[in-house]
Amino acid sequence: MKKIYLLIVAIFLTLNAKEVSGEFVKSYEEWSLPFNETMGVSKMGLTFNFTPYWFGGINLFASSKGKRGGFFTFGYESGLQTNPKNLLQLRSSIFVGAGGGGAAPQGGGLMIRGALEARANFKHFSLGGGISRVVFPNGDIKSTQAFGSLYIPFTLQKDSNQTFYLKEFILKNYIYLKGGKYFVKEGVLDTSGKAQKDLTLIGIDVQGFITDTIFTNFALYGANGGNADGYMEVFGGFGIKKALFNLPLYLSAVAELGYGGGGRVDTGGGAMYRVRGGIEANLYSNLVAGIEGGYVKSFKGSFSAKYLGAFLGFKSYFGDYKNLYDSYAIRALTKVHLSSIGDFKDNKKDEKIYLEGLAIDKYLNKNFYLTGQSLWAFKGKSGGYTEGLLGVGYKSETYNNLSFRAEALIGAGGGGGVKTGGLIGSFVTTINYNINKNITLSIGGGYTKAKEGLSSADIILGLGYKFNVSSSKNVKNMF
Repeated sequence: MKKIYLLIVAIFLTLNAKEVSGEFVKSYEEWSLPFNETMGVSKMGLTFNFTPYWFGGINLFASSKGKRGGFFTFGYESGLQTNPKNLLQLRSSIFVGAGGGGAAPQGGGLMIRGALEARANFKHFSLGGGISRVVFPNGDIKSTQAFGSLYIPFTLQKDSNQTFYLKEFILKNYIYLKGGKYFVKEGVLDTSGKAQKDLTLIGIDVQGFITDTIFTNFALYGANGGNADGYMEVFGGFGIKKALFNLPLYLSAVAELGYGGGGRVDTGGGAMYRVRGGIEANLYSNLVAGIEGGYVKSFKGSFSAKYLGAFLGFKSYFGDYKNLYDSYAIRALTKVHLSSIGDFKDNKKDEKIYLEGLAIDKYLNKNFYLTGQSLWAFKGKSGGYTEGLLGVGYKSETYNNLSFRAEALIGAGGGGGVKTGGLIGSFVTTINYNINKNITLSIGGGYTKAKEGLSSADIILGLGYKFNVSSSKNVKNMF
């Protein structure tokens, strides 16, 4: 974990530069599992260039083909590359992360992946291909395979006020806290052959507008009911939003592709699609609320369901940075549940649960913020256990480089043999030390309580970076 935190420090120090270049990454490969099984795995990532020859970033791997729907790993990558200005380029990288699921033989959840790649760089994208080696040191997955990749570059610039510009990119954005339910189609069975129960969900949805009406979205949900603890899904897609006459009401429609599974939900290899529409209203200033409905289906598994949900959202502007700006923070987290007998489905198990993950905070003012957090088991015998948490936080003013943080969180957790019933809540307090103006080191503790089973004191370690984001475009007439 020390090397991971050194990599995170490198990422944060890079963000202190006046100009930051990086890439959005998408790739695909097929892993060989025991007993001649093959699992198709898709990678989604974000990398930053520390120097022209050294890069690092964060990645999410998800099962998309085979029978291990619900397998996810999250972690950090670093690597070396030849001159990125050349048409042809060579790269080597190492990824360290955690996760599992889909009843895969991931052991404690720790994943290491090394890769060698050649790629061709064009003006607006790059295409790559190479060989990777994946090992789960305390599990039974060891595989060497070919892969292909797509890269989309981006550049961030910063002014003297430490504000990032996203030039001509995103004009406005919405952040939603959502709860909903999947009403499962009659006749759908889970992976044990029993009738699949309806699923209740909690999650976060982020929309970034690329025109006045068209947006991209990213959604992360987990099950907190329906005997499907451990179910998780990730979706991305495009949508359209239109005002309803001259009323403070908006209609939207979204089409999404993604990955999901776990909790004995039969999603096959994990690839899914979802369509949904909704209506929302401005309640006060930038606060919105609404309802939505839709349909979700796995491509290869039997799972399909109607969807109904409700949400609370916050509208943000990337506008004239002199008058409007958004303040965010990203935090790498390590959490240890000091668990005991009764916290596991195996009532004889008694061990700590080690988690690593990421938090994204949206500040409402100087002190209060909303936070979305995702954590993954990486050590012990609970590989595949994950948590997705939403909540509110307070960070005090800084005095002698020290501050205090408190958070109240609720969300979904499950997998890895941990007994939760799907729904978990957590309270966290930390003491924070400012390494510099943007980077903060945190240490503290908390308490986590699940609907069933898990009841644990926690140890928390975090490393965060706070920043402002803006755009060169004016948004005064956008609403």
